[in-house]
Amino acid sequence: MFSGGQKLKIFPYTLALLLFSWINSFSFNTSQQQNIYWNIKEKKKTDLIEEIQEYNSVIDWTGGKIRTEIAVPIQEENPNIGKIINNYESRLKEELRQNLIKAMGYLRISDLFLLKDYYSINSDIRYEIISYADRATYFPIIQKGNSFLGIAELNLFGKNGIVSIFFRNLENKTLEKYIHQDSREMEYFDGLIIDTITYPNFNPSIQMRIYDEDGVLLYGPETIEKEALEKYGVCEYTTSLFYAFNSPRCGNKIFYTIPFDIIGKMNTYFVLNNKDAARLFSNPRTVRSINQARVVVVKTP
Repeated sequence: MFSGGQKLKIFPYTLALLLFSWINSFSFNTSQQQNIYWNIKEKKKTDLIEEIQEYNSVIDWTGGKIRTEIAVPIQEENPNIGKIINNYESRLKEELRQNLIKAMGYLRISDLFLLKDYYSINSDIRYEIISYADRATYFPIIQKGNSFLGIAELNLFGKNGIVSIFFRNLENKTLEKYIHQDSREMEYFDGLIIDTITYPNFNPSIQMRIYDEDGVLLYGPETIEKEALEKYGVCEYTTSLFYAFNSPRCGNKIFYTIPFDIIGKMNTYFVLNNKDAARLFSNPRTVRSINQARVVVVKTP
């Protein structure tokens, strides 16, 4: 659906903001990185990572994964005996599973609910959510110094992505407010970038939504084509505006905007001013393209 190698087009009035945000996106303080996590998978400066230190886990919003790691000290003098290795593997997998389940609870589903809130809503959903911990990828244990290191990784999107649970019962909605059927003379965009540079308290979520000033839903899981929604999610998150403009999620003509406001209990929803909404969503061809999940959200660290 998405292809790389596309030319970048930037509107002149956004150039200064783009340059400022691009510089900021590469000034991340790497001293905040978790030691164990980044020993195995080096973090990219473009990745939006939310740490759950209590369970030695992270939510990788850019990569669409929850990752948990545990290190267990080696107490035997000869740890290479098969039986001992098996014991460590069993112990690590169970501890990883328990930590992964707890870390999953901190996944922000919508503006109202963390995933752990669903545990008490419906017992069937609770058991189904927990079952995803058994479908996670448990990597072979690694000996590092005097410890064994175990890693578990759970996909958010795709065929076995856990977020499909939370897209099931959403009612599809079609935007009508700004649409003009005769689009021959109207601007066309095939990608949307939302820059939160003026809203540092914005938080990523699985069900990110965009409204206009009148409260009309412009974009969200209810508007996106189902296959694209389950495969890619509502949007791609990143810390780099430079990365956003080169992301395959966007096409040749990108609509770049800083939102009018952010709203919601956990600051996960955007508001566009009505002028921007009319410009972006008046062309039905643009609406069809954007609803293929062609949206990138930039959260500057």
